[in-house]
Amino acid sequence: MAESETYRLGTFFSEVERPSLEELASALDDEFIERDTEELADEGEELVFKDKGRNIRIQRDGGDYDYLHFRYVSDTKQSYRVRTEDDEEDDQSDTRLVDSRVLYFENGQFALETDNDLEDRWIPRFIGRATGYDIGGGDYRIYNLGEQYFSMVYQDLDIVTKLKLEEPQSQDEISNDVGDFVRNLAGQVTSFEFSSGGSENLKDKPAIDTCAEHLAISRMTGKYEEELMKNYTGSSVSQTLDYEDANPDNMEEQIRRESLAARDVVQEELERLREVYQ
Repeated sequence: MAESETYRLGTFFSEVERPSLEELASALDDEFIERDTEELADEGEELVFKDKGRNIRIQRDGGDYDYLHFRYVSDTKQSYRVRTEDDEEDDQSDTRLVDSRVLYFENGQFALETDNDLEDRWIPRFIGRATGYDIGGGDYRIYNLGEQYFSMVYQDLDIVTKLKLEEPQSQDEISNDVGDFVRNLAGQVTSFEFSSGGSENLKDKPAIDTCAEHLAISRMTGKYEEELMKNYTGSSVSQTLDYEDANPDNMEEQIRRESLAARDVVQEELERLREVYQ
């Protein structure tokens, strides 16, 4: 079992021409291609940024959620301050590599493992550059996980241990005592949080359950009965990948296990988001 991974979720718009799973897989050859350049004015040099895809696998089960798995590797700029030989302070820039898991689905949706130095636009555009398709910023959407999505997730989960609630965009009339409490509370604070410390199910608490029903959920931790905990924010979902390591000499099987576990984390969320954004 691996550490927790956090994913941003998105989709290419249906009218956009984009590569098939096989086209993209054949274009990813573990060789760096140029992404961008940046001239360093103070140093008189030029930073060249490159990226590539590796650990490639296509999984076909005969549906919309057949996918291509790969790891996206890219240079990213890092700036830092050093002490010179003359004991002066000097700002310098260099590059480091980021390494992110990507699932690219048959239906045009995708999941991108996050990194603080990874920009959302890099991977969709890399998919275009690697395959010769003209993909720009207006050809895809990074999903916002909003009120409707969170409401669906909350209703579906068996156990919820953390909730962050905010005033909803539209106010419902609530005609009971708990409803009056919710309405008054929402008028006094901009947001509030509940946590059971992992020991109790917040959905079993009537007052909290009513708050979750009538206010906007913006952050949540919960799970289905037999699964691992999953964390939800307004921009991402995260969960530990549930798999057993393969034999160290069998990299192909290791990639297969990891990619299936990653799909288990994101597929249901992508299905909900298709419904929200349809």
